[in-house]
Amino acid sequence: TGDSRSAPKKQRKVMTLQEKVELLDMYRRLRSAAAVARHFEINESGVRTIEKKEKEVREAVAAATPAGVRTLPYLEDSFLSCIENVAFMWVQDCYKKGISIDSNMIREKAKSLYDNLQQKEGEGSKAGEFSASKGWFDNFRKRFGLKTVKIAGQAASVDQEAGDEFPPQVPRV
Repeated sequence: TGDSRSAPKKQRKVMTLQEKVELLDMYRRLRSAAAVARHFEINESGVRTIEKKEKEVREAVAAATPAGVRTLPYLEDSFLSCIENVAFMWVQDCYKKGISIDSNMIREKAKSLYDNLQQKEGEGSKAGEFSASKGWFDNFRKRFGLKTVKIAGQAASVDQEAGDEFPPQVPRV
């Protein structure tokens, strides 16, 4: 019997979209999942999984995702990624204008974007429930590389006009 405490658990590696594209390009050249896996320090099955999702990865890159996006590990829910991209653009706009925002305001904005898009999609929408929870926000911050969220200021200091101009942009994203 081996001692399970001796070997540390291997950390799951989340690759950026850029890394996935590089992996796909290398796989096209070498045609060896083993060689590509060694280069990127991942399992061969990970290379094959990314290769199977090549179309989705390349579409996500081509869709001009915001430059600040670090990762999109799960590409299945384009409805949610649309909401997150618009919310991220809104956060960037607020930062550029010097508007102080906090996590609750970002969560409220994401929820309102979801509700707005849900209404436009109608009852036939494939989107599930979305609550803009604290857990969602923490993951949103990680995905978009937001280091800090300004907590200074009051909710009343937000430029309502800047917030209102974003819902019409949702269908275009």
